[in-house]
Formats: sequence, C-alpha cells, structure tokens
Amino acid sequence: KQASRVVGIEYVQAAVDDACRNAEQNDIHNTEFFAGDMAALLNNDFFEAHGYPDVVVVDTRNDYEVAIGTFKGAVNPNIKTFVQLPAWLDAQEGLQGEAAKKTKVAMFCTGGIRCEKSTNYLLGQGVPEVFHLQGGVLKYLEEIPEPESLWQGECFVFDERVGVDRHLQETDSVLCYNCQMPLLASDLTHPHYVYEKSCQHCFHGKPLGRGNTKPTPQENLL
Repeated sequence: KQASRVVGIEYVQAAVDDACRNAEQNDIHNTEFFAGDMAALLNNDFFEAHGYPDVVVVDTRNDYEVAIGTFKGAVNPNIKTFVQLPAWLDAQEGLQGEAAKKTKVAMFCTGGIRCEKSTNYLLGQGVPEVFHLQGGVLKYLEEIPEPESLWQGECFVFDERVGVDRHLQETDSVLCYNCQMPLLASDLTHPHYVYEKSCQHCFHGKPLGRGNTKPTPQENLL
C-alpha cells in the first residue's frame, strides 16, 4: 500500500510538472498578485457590497491549515495534501472548456510556492487568467493593516509555532498529540480533548487528516 501511494504521488507530480512545462514552452506566465493588489481584491467595503469581483479565490493549502484560518469567501478544496489539488481542479466544471475562458482564478498559500505551482498547472491546462498571491499569506499579513484585511483566524505554519496571528505573532495553538491536527486555544476546552491522548477530531478514531491522506470524492464548487 505504501508503494502504491508513492507511485500515485509521483504520477500526480509528473502531471503538474508536464502542465508547468507546457506553460513555459508556450511562454505563458501566471500573474503575481502582490499583497496590495490582493488587499484591493479583498477590500472589506467592496466585498460586503459585491463579493469578489469576477474572480474565484482558491485556498490551495491542506484542509488542516484552512481549519484555523483563511480569507473570507475563499473556496476550500478540502484536500488532505497538495498533490490532490490537480484532481480537484480537474473536477471543477468552471475550469473546463469554454467555461474556463470566462473564469478568473486567484490562488494563495502560506508562502507563495504552492500557489505558484498550482497557477502554472491551470495555465498549462488552458485556463487563461490565473493569478497567485506573491509571498503568500505571510507576506499579506506583514504588509496589510488589520482594518483593510479580510484574513480570518490564524495562519498555520510548519514549525514549532503552529499558528500565527494577523501580526505574525505566535498564538496558543497546538498540535493534537494523537492526530497532529492543529487546535486553537478554544479547542483545548472541548470535552473530547484529553492531553496527549485525543481531541474532537480523533476522539472517535483518527480523521482523514495529517496522518491519513486517503483521497476523498472531488466536489464541484466552481
């Protein structure tokens, strides 16, 4: 089973690489959204009145990252690992055929690397207007004042801090000892949280999360 899983990951990565090479060979490049541009796109006042202006904003991070924070109104693909993202993108009707020509997609991730790969993948698949947030969420939080920000919650980081707030300060979030899912400080008062034993995500058995990456059916959201 482990071997087949590795082959599956390599197959998906090869598909991503092929799509990226196709984009490069045809001199197709994604457009970088800088933090200020994303702030304009995610402007509080405009959003309240209109929602995102003709742009689908997609969170390319894993579901456990999204669980503790994301942009208001962003689409969550609900993926367990980044290599599942191409299959999710391929399942979206709004990104296929003629519909894709009318769809603008803006993607973001923690530091800008994953969303750069995913935007190149879409470009290689023939979606013409694709953007990514340069520098990722961390750069956005660094540059955009809180009153202008549409970031909600914390930002998951892959180090001992677990989560940072809008000011990039470490929060009280921790990882569950059993399932490694991130837990907000408020989650530690949940009746299913037992120190070094369980949390609400794994009390009835380990969830499909960090330690269990079995693919889930792809839902069409676009």
